[in-house]
Amino acid sequence: MVKPEPQIYRYVLKGLGAAPEDVVFIDDNRANIEAAEALGMRVVLHKEDTDLRQELALLGEPA
Repeated sequence: MVKPEPQIYRYVLKGLGAAPEDVVFIDDNRANIEAAEALGMRVVLHKEDTDLRQELALLGEPA
């Protein structure tokens, strides 16, 4: 299994015992971000100038 195949995300979610909406997925590849988001995860596209603290603060708590 490899990203962005959906089964890798489901496998990790199951292993964590977490619901997708309780997970923040951070990656620098848009295809991976889109796949995680399609499963309901909150996402951050990481770029060289990304301020992760700010991005995570903007996400806040899960809905």
